[in-house]
Amino acid sequence: MMKIYCPLTKEIAYARLDKRLSEEDKKAILKAKDTIEFHFTLGMWIRNNGNKNLLLPEHQDKIMDALMKRQDEQYFCKLIKNDDILANDCNLSVSSYVEQEDTREVIDIKAVNARLETLEAEGNELNQKIEAIIKELGE
Repeated sequence: MMKIYCPLTKEIAYARLDKRLSEEDKKAILKAKDTIEFHFTLGMWIRNNGNKNLLLPEHQDKIMDALMKRQDEQYFCKLIKNDDILANDCNLSVSSYVEQEDTREVIDIKAVNARLETLEAEGNELNQKIEAIIKELGE
């Protein structure tokens, strides 16, 4: 299994980010007119990898791309103004700002009920046939 380095503190993460960004990218970030917090939700990726301390290079690349684009991406990141964070009692929980994708299976209840009715009718018909056979055998 490939080992991936994960920073232990945000300071270490910032230092690594500083090394990874080009001077042009750093200037673009600093020129942003609004002071905005950028929130990411990585829980799905980490959960799917089965290791809560694993962040693969392709995930790191996606984070960097989102940071540079500074655009909302449904189920992944959202630009939040500081005023909005203050209005939300300074809550920095990702789930307060980025909706998690609903991946549950969609079930058509009407179709399930219709199938259940069909099976119940077939079961009743079979029970009647079995009772008729038992009655014939008992005579």
